[in-house]
Amino acid sequence: MKRFIMMIFVIIILSGIALCVYSLLNINKEKEHDTVIETVAQEITKKEVSQNNPIDNPVELEPNEIKKIDSLDKEKKISTLIKSAYGVMYIPRINVKVAITKGIDKNILRYFIGMYNTTDTLGLIGGNTAFAAHTKIPGSGQCSYCWFDDIKRLTVDDDIIINWHDGSTYIYKVISKKLNKKKDSDYAFQKIKDKSLITLVTCSNGDDEYRDFITAEMIDIK
Repeated sequence: MKRFIMMIFVIIILSGIALCVYSLLNINKEKEHDTVIETVAQEITKKEVSQNNPIDNPVELEPNEIKKIDSLDKEKKISTLIKSAYGVMYIPRINVKVAITKGIDKNILRYFIGMYNTTDTLGLIGGNTAFAAHTKIPGSGQCSYCWFDDIKRLTVDDDIIINWHDGSTYIYKVISKKLNKKKDSDYAFQKIKDKSLITLVTCSNGDDEYRDFITAEMIDIK
């Protein structure tokens, strides 16, 4: 009986140690992911704006290529993401600054804010350019790539700034907020004559059947 109790005790101790190691590995992985995303945004912004040096045409990554990024070392991962970036989106109100690429596949959205494949060209007068990113499921804990989790906090006149790969900086101000709408709503495609719009799209509280839509109007381009 004593031996059995001892075995149970050892199993509990080993399970606790394994859980701690697993948690530490996950924490380190999340930290590295955050560092990579932050570095990519900084490097793109520095190259496009500070040096006034537009980057080459972005290299579009297929979803299966995105999956392979996890296996790259940190420096290779950063350089690959930079080459695939169309620009950087900065939302001061919610402290988001993340690179943008084309596509909204779930793997792409682990590293980028995704631009819809069937959307209008950024800055097009009379157009609406749609972007997507993840939001957290309530109670799910940390999420290092849920960059649109707080877009519901945005209010009219809040800034959204986009540094584009051609060296241009687009400045938008929020004009409308539509929350908890059916996912097939067309807010991301609505247009206003003589105005250039962008719309941010994400799941409402992590519910895949509903969406939050934040629309902003371009007020300046530099």
